[in-house]
Amino acid sequence: MTGATAASPSHSVNVIAAVTRRLVPKHGARWAAGALAVLAALAVVGLWWAPETKAGTTLWQVAALTQGLAWCGVAEAARRSSVPGAGPWMRSLLLATGFCLLGASWLLPAGSTLSRFSDVAWIALAVLLPPALVGYPHARPATRVDRLTAGLLLVLGLIGVNPTDLFRSPTLDTGSLRGMLGITSVAVLFAAWWWRGEHAEAKTRVAMLWPVLGTFGAGLLLGHLEFAGVAASLPEPLVVVPGLVLGLLVPASVAVGLLAPGVYDVRRLISGFTVSVVMVDLTIGVVAGSLAGFALVAGAPAPKGVAALVATACAVAFGPVLVRVRRTIEEVLFGGSTDPLDAMSRLGAELGADSSPDAWVAALRSALVVPRVELRVAGALLAAAGDGTGVSRTTALRAGGEHVGDLIVTLPNSASRLPRSTRAVLDLVAAPLARALQAVRLADELHASRGRVVQAREEERRRLRRDLHDGLGPLLTGVAYTADAAANLLLSDTDRATALLGQLRGDTTDAIAEIRRIVQGLRPPALDEVGLAGALRQHALRYDGAVQVDVHCSEPAADSPGRLPAAVEVVAYRVAVEGLTNAVRHACPRADGSVLHVTIGIARAGAGDELVVTVQDDGVTPGPWTAGTGLASIKARCDEVGGGAVTGPTADGGRVEARLPLRLA
Repeated sequence: MTGATAASPSHSVNVIAAVTRRLVPKHGARWAAGALAVLAALAVVGLWWAPETKAGTTLWQVAALTQGLAWCGVAEAARRSSVPGAGPWMRSLLLATGFCLLGASWLLPAGSTLSRFSDVAWIALAVLLPPALVGYPHARPATRVDRLTAGLLLVLGLIGVNPTDLFRSPTLDTGSLRGMLGITSVAVLFAAWWWRGEHAEAKTRVAMLWPVLGTFGAGLLLGHLEFAGVAASLPEPLVVVPGLVLGLLVPASVAVGLLAPGVYDVRRLISGFTVSVVMVDLTIGVVAGSLAGFALVAGAPAPKGVAALVATACAVAFGPVLVRVRRTIEEVLFGGSTDPLDAMSRLGAELGADSSPDAWVAALRSALVVPRVELRVAGALLAAAGDGTGVSRTTALRAGGEHVGDLIVTLPNSASRLPRSTRAVLDLVAAPLARALQAVRLADELHASRGRVVQAREEERRRLRRDLHDGLGPLLTGVAYTADAAANLLLSDTDRATALLGQLRGDTTDAIAEIRRIVQGLRPPALDEVGLAGALRQHALRYDGAVQVDVHCSEPAADSPGRLPAAVEVVAYRVAVEGLTNAVRHACPRADGSVLHVTIGIARAGAGDELVVTVQDDGVTPGPWTAGTGLASIKARCDEVGGGAVTGPTADGGRVEARLPLRLA
């Protein structure tokens, strides 16, 4: 189960630090922190030492002052907004809100009544501010629904300027009527935001979530703070001052949404904050309810043992309940989290249907609910589904220790990193996806190999036809004509006939040599006479001491003809001969002038299903080998039988190693 975890104090500090670094320059952050500290200290001192008769007046004065400064700062944030479209409409109304609150803060010291103060504050917070936020985070109401909402909010705000004269209710005073109008305005504003969020782009939705977090977060925390103050009988300043600070969360969240909505994953903050509040309230409720129930039944307060038992039960159940609460909240707020079973079933259905990689990534994108999924092999794009750019996460796909590709998932614009459930699903599907990708690659290689085999066969047939037509054919034709001429001259010109018979013998000898050359090109006869090792020893005799060649064979099947697969035997012979030729041509003798020594090794490796042929020389190699016709021929011949070759210089000289499978399909 994943998603955002319950926010810890250290986590919250890190979030605040990250937001501050993004929003405020280094020295500006210091001045802002210092000013906030001084303001808080003055507020505490003022509220603590204010006369009891003026404590309420001082509270409202400090609240108006801090909120006025905050909304002026939000107006500046609107000017520097990173969201396209923030313009004079929003800035003017926000600035008017701030100045109006600052003016209200000076009404009370100037001798105005609290009623006049509340009228000015209402104009700021209910008449000017809501229309400014209707088009948030853009400059002004853009759609017809936005304009109707702004008009409705303006009407509600103007009604609240003097509601008692309009409604003439004998039971509701101005404060109660304004409270109902304020709740209605907030509901209308958030309903309009919800509608806009359903039709807005991702960046706009993220920016709109910040004020939602600030508003409801401040409201919930203020409610809990008030409850704690009443329950614990805390001094009023210890409740009021934190309340003033919490009230600044609303303008602060609006500013964050304007300046840097992507500074942190606001969805994780909302989820973590909600989970934390729910778990705290649930735990307190269970503990308090259990103890109260015991006292009601027993008629006496619960002893320490019962309280310890209740606390232990809550601690044991906290983890499982937290998982279920988090899952429920994510489903309610964001439509749930990634289901590993659903992702595996969708991918399994596509893999079982023998579909293409495009269908795999499409099924994964649908199951993971992400903007884009890519499948890359060796850095090249193989398949992709969806559109989107931004932060991405790469999962390496490995099959049998081999890196066969990469699965790249692009995060939504509202997320700074993948949820834990999505990461778990990616780790889960990586193995079958890697195997499927490896199977596709092997199938492509098999198809290409078959194509190379067909091409090689046709090239060999073309070579045979050319050799027979251009070489052996004319020789045999000449033999036939010469035999006819000798027969015609046998009785009339014996000497001439004898000369023609001598020429006939020479032509026949040339034809036999040509036949041997053609046969040698098809398959060296020595392989059928003395086996692989013997054929290589015979070939080594051609160098007549110029190069010392040793053939070491630890595989009995290579010492006898007909015991190795014919294709593997021919490839092993050609590779060894080409490797020996390469060593003789390119290896430099050692400084002591000794004869170049080349060792050809034949052995069986692995589980006995591979034939390993090595050609090692003790010469000096000046630098890395440059792939030429010989090395390309070695690799191509190994590929034809499904094997592989490694060539290059070593500390002891040049080395060619070929691994050829003995079990051919």
